[in-house]
Amino acid sequence: MTRLLMIPLAVVAAATGLSFSAAATYGQEQIVPRRMESIPVHIQERRRLKRSKLLDELKTLPSSTSIVPYAVIVEAVKWKPGRTVTVAFLGGSSDLHANIERVAAEWSNYANIKFDFGRDNATGRYRTWTTNDKDYKADIRISFHYEGYWSAVGLESRDKDIVKPHEASMNFGGFHEGTPADWEGTVRHEFGHAIGLEHEHQHPQEGCDWRWSDDPGYKPTKGQYGEFIVDSSGKFPGIYRVLGGPPNKWEKDVVDRNLKQLANSSAYTFGPFDKYSIMKYHFDAWMFLKGKASPCYSAHSNDELSKDDKTRIAVYYPKDPLVAETLTKTQLDQILSLTPLLSSSPQLKGQLQRIQIELKK
Repeated sequence: MTRLLMIPLAVVAAATGLSFSAAATYGQEQIVPRRMESIPVHIQERRRLKRSKLLDELKTLPSSTSIVPYAVIVEAVKWKPGRTVTVAFLGGSSDLHANIERVAAEWSNYANIKFDFGRDNATGRYRTWTTNDKDYKADIRISFHYEGYWSAVGLESRDKDIVKPHEASMNFGGFHEGTPADWEGTVRHEFGHAIGLEHEHQHPQEGCDWRWSDDPGYKPTKGQYGEFIVDSSGKFPGIYRVLGGPPNKWEKDVVDRNLKQLANSSAYTFGPFDKYSIMKYHFDAWMFLKGKASPCYSAHSNDELSKDDKTRIAVYYPKDPLVAETLTKTQLDQILSLTPLLSSSPQLKGQLQRIQIELKK
């Protein structure tokens, strides 16, 4: 999924040689124009298309089944507890690879999941992949050359319907040229996605009070480069207007996909909203109706695993062998129960087969 990298236009200006005006300020509030990065459109579209097909076929199943097929089939994206997930790199130095390995490994302190980066002890070099690969060289394939920071979610990173073997499943744009100050938080966040976590700010039960629409009476006001800003009376434009204008120019559905509540999921699929989770971004106060009083607002970016992150991921990937085995067996039993119902549902049948193969590793 998406790392909503919010880059002030001043940074964009430095990279492009352009000069952007400072954010207009009225009173104590301001809108800082930011470029928000997201997962490539072609991966988003494949994910949407596959989910749409799965959901269409789910409608054909008997309603009498005691199992929730949605959870078993559509949301089954986490790896088997105890799994060693392999990682490979496209570009970047061995030092950079080592730093990413060190930070990503923090998840394994709390979760029954390990990462194998394929380091050769003799040479110090790490496992690599190429854009010509016909088979998956690793479960997670990292690049530094595409725009933004993003990752596929869990098993989707090696799902040929979503991410091909010759494509990156995770990206840290520009890290090979220099890492930003918050690079460790970015790595923690993206590897959270890679082990199956969604965005916490899209929690299904405790949605954020987003400022979707313009304040009543807002007069469209633009800054020097066409970005929407607070008007002369202090009224704010809404998120749809701001993100729909420069520099992002997002369509409404793109905004919704990145910010709106998820109907059937949250970062951990259970537990209350955690405003300090590594899976929640820092958003400026103006984006919420209650500003800094919003339950979704945090004064600083979440760059470390929160207390709840550590507790919940330990439940998500239990280290107790008996608990992990029971969870896996339960899921396999559910798959076996659903399989006879899927004779006329090729998409669902294929998805269950993929999950079953993963659970038996």
